[in-house]
Amino acid sequence: MKITARLFILVIFISFIFARPSSVLSQIPQPDIIVCPENSNDSACQFFGPDGIQQAVDKSTYGTFILVKQGTYLMRDEVRIIEKVVKILGEGENKTIISGENLPERTASMFQIGGSTAVIGNMQITKGVTGIVIYSTYAIDSRAQLFGLNINNNRIGIAITQDEPEFVIIHNNLIHHNSVGIEVVFGKSVTIQNNTIDSNQNSIFAGEGSGIWVNKPFTGKAYIYQNIITNNSHTGGIYSQVPSSQIENSYNLFWNNTVDYQGISQGKNDVYEDPKFVSNTDYHLQSTSPAKNKATDGTELGAYGGWGACNLDPSLCPISITPITASPTATLQPIPIQFGGDANGDNRVNILDFEILRGQFNTNGSSLSADFNNDNTVNILDFNILRDNFGVSKLQI
Repeated sequence: MKITARLFILVIFISFIFARPSSVLSQIPQPDIIVCPENSNDSACQFFGPDGIQQAVDKSTYGTFILVKQGTYLMRDEVRIIEKVVKILGEGENKTIISGENLPERTASMFQIGGSTAVIGNMQITKGVTGIVIYSTYAIDSRAQLFGLNINNNRIGIAITQDEPEFVIIHNNLIHHNSVGIEVVFGKSVTIQNNTIDSNQNSIFAGEGSGIWVNKPFTGKAYIYQNIITNNSHTGGIYSQVPSSQIENSYNLFWNNTVDYQGISQGKNDVYEDPKFVSNTDYHLQSTSPAKNKATDGTELGAYGGWGACNLDPSLCPISITPITASPTATLQPIPIQFGGDANGDNRVNILDFEILRGQFNTNGSSLSADFNNDNTVNILDFNILRDNFGVSKLQI
């Protein structure tokens, strides 16, 4: 089977994005647009209230970073991110609250990612039909990264639905008390890593009640690593209706599910013990938890381990990281940072620069913006430069 250069570079990107040094991952650039709650008098805000999120998305250009300030946003309609390249972050999983309690029943989702490259993180998404829906449009593949989210009390937390999104990375989220935590129906590559998936249950529909439901006609590859999967009823922890060869699962903790997994084989290095959450509402782990130090990087399983530990508390970051990649035995070591890789000239190295490099990969010329080593070709050498500096801003060096 022939693998194209662009697909190769994409697979490598999915591997390295979980392997960046902690000093890089904890850095957050300044927002381009700020959204505040209704009646806020903050002079830094350009848009306000639940409609302000959509207004910010509509105004966004290639690579816009939208910050949604803390507060409760009672949504009047879903946020449609259609054919955009955008990042939307809140100020914390329990600080920025996106609520669908006032949405009409016909509203399918709170966030709709269609034909876009989108990052959504650091907020709570609750009381909707579906928290986040991801799909590709006829012309454009979707690529999504979801992290630092508290997704609860929806019918479906996250749904990957149609037309083969190119890749979706779901990491370091709390996904609990939905009917289905994560439903995967389409997609070429879906990574579900370091999430806490608890108490998704109580539905009469086939497949619902699952922590993770991998549903037909999914034909891609799903990587399920280092999650805590507990108290899920009906079809249980992981319910798959596709061939087991399409799913790699390892280093997960299962506890008190109706059944831990259906349709897949037992994963390597899985744990079957009570994770010992601090409480029924606090998913941090007690010091005696069997999930402590069980991740491949020496941190813990679940939402507060792995990469997420660096984002939430830099003191938790290990000096070196041995990440889970496409194979549980593969490792990547961090490389000392030397700034480079800013293909679009915005003084940051992020997924937007990767998109440019991916489009120019294996091309020659004297004015290629992703030719970081100035040798008139864009190749793996330029990718290595971008990789080494992913997440860095010139203002922070």
